[in-house]
Amino acid sequence: MRDVEAAASQGVAAAAVTWGYARREALAAASPTHLVETADDLLRLARRRGQSQS
Repeated sequence: MRDVEAAASQGVAAAAVTWGYARREALAAASPTHLVETADDLLRLARRRGQSQS
């Protein structure tokens, strides 16, 4: 969650994954740009972000 807060303080997008240390509710309360439920969702997000920067 500190990563999400640090990203927000610098105006950077942040993705939080729900299968790690913090509970989903706590992650959602930190307001990440993206809340990722599965590894497939993370891959789709990375691909989408990569295409938007090309």
